[in-house]
Amino acid sequence: MRKYIDWEKKTHFVFPIDGDVLNEYDGEIRDGKLYVEAKVDSDTPVKINGIEAVKKNGFYTAEVCIEGEKTTLVAEGANAKDEIAVFTLKKHIGYY
Repeated sequence: MRKYIDWEKKTHFVFPIDGDVLNEYDGEIRDGKLYVEAKVDSDTPVKINGIEAVKKNGFYTAEVCIEGEKTTLVAEGANAKDEIAVFTLKKHIGYY
């Protein structure tokens, strides 16, 4: 079984996690793109997809754009890195 969160890593995503399927309930749609607040647990300051994250409620957070069906998110700190893939499904709310 795949270990989605490695709690022993110095830097890891708390939201979203690897393999998450996101929709408009997870963030905000602007210009046809989904924007979510990514949260990372880290001992040191990080950048999330190149955006300087701000410490809020114990986590480093940054608003990132989820574009297309698959997006890779990368959190990089002074000496640690985490990389995940997240997915989106367009116009699926209210369907099954």
